Amino acid sequence: MYVTTNFYQNFLYISFFPLLSDNYFWCTQQAVVDVLRKHEDYTTIIKIHPNLTVRETPLRSYIKEKEFENCQFIKNEYFFSDLLSIADIVVIDFPSTVLLQALTTTKPIFVLLKHLRVEKNAVDLLKHRAYCYSGMEEFTKALNQYLDSGNIMQQIDLNNRDFLKLYGTHLDDGKNANRVVDVLMSSTKGGENK
Repeated sequence: MYVTTNFYQNFLYISFFPLLSDNYFWCTQQAVVDVLRKHEDYTTIIKIHPNLTVRETPLRSYIKEKEFENCQFIKNEYFFSDLLSIADIVVIDFPSTVLLQALTTTKPIFVLLKHLRVEKNAVDLLKHRAYCYSGMEEFTKALNQYLDSGNIMQQIDLNNRDFLKLYGTHLDDGKNANRVVDVLMSSTKGGENK
């Protein structure tokens, strides 16, 4: 499953690097799809960002033009979390909430860090669990190699939850929902909303 980010439709001056540029996102999406279509023995799900207020990626027409037959687009038909159960691997071109959701599984995850500046300590921690790359060439090469052979030189631990615990689940004990309910119930004791 390949998870795309949304286009920003921006023409603004952005004072930090890397730029959040739709042109860069589009080049990334083309490069990832070019690798995936070499492996038509796999079914590829492309999960389009569900945002309804921005222009959708032109990947549908690109894939049609390239005659990539073994590809399915999902936008709002299913949630990302629903698709995780059927995915063999997850490819993410922009780490966001979907990364945290993917980390709750033991599936191989490929993460492109090119479009978002992530602190070195966080990247080092994430590299214990996911295949992380800052450059497009190394990212696509590793993805292609993995799809060819099922492994690559970089060793990761699919059960490592250190990044997820630090950045996503607090105690990582599966009881976050219970704690939320407890807080909500304690804030409404006595029939008053606080």
